[in-house]
Amino acid sequence: MDFKAGINTPTYKYYIDFAAANKIPYIIMDGGWSEGLDLAKVVPAINLQEILDYGKRKGVDVILWASWYAVTQQMETVFPLYSKMGVKGFKIDFVDRDDQKAVASLYAIAAKAAENHLLVDYHGVFKPTGLQRTYPNVVGYEGVKGLENYKWAVEDQPRYVVSIPYIRMMAGPNGLYPRRHEKCQQGKFQTNRGEPDESGDSLPATAMYVVFEAPLQMLSDNPTTYMKEQECTDFITKVPTTFDETVPLDGKVGEYVALARRKGDTWYVGAMSIGTHGI
Repeated sequence: MDFKAGINTPTYKYYIDFAAANKIPYIIMDGGWSEGLDLAKVVPAINLQEILDYGKRKGVDVILWASWYAVTQQMETVFPLYSKMGVKGFKIDFVDRDDQKAVASLYAIAAKAAENHLLVDYHGVFKPTGLQRTYPNVVGYEGVKGLENYKWAVEDQPRYVVSIPYIRMMAGPNGLYPRRHEKCQQGKFQTNRGEPDESGDSLPATAMYVVFEAPLQMLSDNPTTYMKEQECTDFITKVPTTFDETVPLDGKVGEYVALARRKGDTWYVGAMSIGTHGI
């Protein structure tokens, strides 16, 4: 690269180039694009309108990350502001509770976002309970320990991901966010916040893109990781994020799962076990 990677305009334009080359419709600008909790102020290193216009020319739209607290304080002003600029939605994080006030606010946020033609991806939130049926612009719900937990968690993650389809996924869409970073064998895994490994074997976790229900699915790693195995990336980006039919093929809770999903006339099959993590 001929620029310093970071939370800046050249980096996000690079992400847009990668997304366009792989027919990915969105990028998400993560935390750091705004001045702290003030969503109305963009940091000097980011020219948001330039990024939005560049993405539009490339056929790639932009979603902005924001904290739940900041959104509750500013959605009346920032939702119409950024919608008019060309932002397509918000990934809203750190709800971290499910009391009456929090639940009511998610409805209010969804309604205000819909009013401004914005999609909503709830991250750091409790499991879905039907809100997305009232407000279909709500396209994502984390409500699960995403694979970012590999940065600090040492529990049995392979067993966890083959349990999710039987438990958490029964409630609706989840945001586990499959990663393509390096894997290591059980027993050799160590936590690493900067360059996280993934507990399991060396097979890519492409099956997660078929098995997990996630209308707004993520490619959570850096572009270089995906470029190294372009054939795998080509498959991932062709997998639909919604399906017309789902058929369970085989499985055992906490051991393995195999699903077939149909989109139109095409079937996609994904299988995972605690040993392979994905085929």
